[in-house]
Amino acid sequence: MLQYLKNERNGSGNVVAQETAFTTFQTITNMKLLFPLLVAFTLLASTSFADCAGSGLYAFPDQKEVRTNNLFLLEGYAHSQHIIKGLNTEFPIYLKSGDETIRLIVQETHTGQFFLTQALLKPEKFLTEGKEYTLVIDNLPDQEGMYRYNIKTRKREAITYIASGKEDHRIPAFTSAPKEKEKSFISLGCGPAVDVTFSFNVSDDSDDSDNSDLLLMRTSVKSADSDSSTTYLVVCGNKCVSIGHNMCSGAFTFIEGQAYRVQFKLLDFCGNEAPKASEWILFTSPTNTDSPR
Repeated sequence: MLQYLKNERNGSGNVVAQETAFTTFQTITNMKLLFPLLVAFTLLASTSFADCAGSGLYAFPDQKEVRTNNLFLLEGYAHSQHIIKGLNTEFPIYLKSGDETIRLIVQETHTGQFFLTQALLKPEKFLTEGKEYTLVIDNLPDQEGMYRYNIKTRKREAITYIASGKEDHRIPAFTSAPKEKEKSFISLGCGPAVDVTFSFNVSDDSDDSDNSDLLLMRTSVKSADSDSSTTYLVVCGNKCVSIGHNMCSGAFTFIEGQAYRVQFKLLDFCGNEAPKASEWILFTSPTNTDSPR
């Protein structure tokens, strides 16, 4: 958030020159007294909003190793949402390995309720096992970039994947239905982080790989008394899924203490989707009484 301080200066004639001088002196004196308060207020405001960026692009899976028939998910935050909506029209997206280019085809897009939009992407052909691919988007604005931050090297790096796992066509299934596990309401600088976590068990006969336990949970949420729902693909592990938002963005927003229903349908990163969704699950959204003690 940018804050502007506007100063107005009014001119005056010779008749009130002495009064003007006195007023000016008084104003300067008052400003000196107010200056520490203005600084404190500005620092407080800056701190409150410093943790929320204005844009961002995020790619999944976030592991390096993928399967030859892997799908990819790209998420745009805040001012980057228009890039998701313009993929392959204004912003071509593809995987590149040496001279080989594999176009990524948009399968579906979803807009969340709080500054998030996503696109599910499928390569136009299978990846070649053993090859390394770089994710590329053309025509990005200067302030945007496709990279990951490497915690070890403390540097930004291109987003690369190695096709190390064979094709996977096994369909995941619930072995125990999702049920509410916990809820959280954490007050932060830009607003609360609110989420409800559901636990479940899943059977997926995929052999071991770095992202075999990573799911794209097709999640639909609606008010308890409404037929209209919002659907979003929530990246999660194979034991639990959290729905809601952090202080800056999220797929779903809630009114404190209100009743909602949620439905889950399993989808993995190779596009294998369960034929049937879970039952609708009734839950109450978190309130500040759910804040950690």
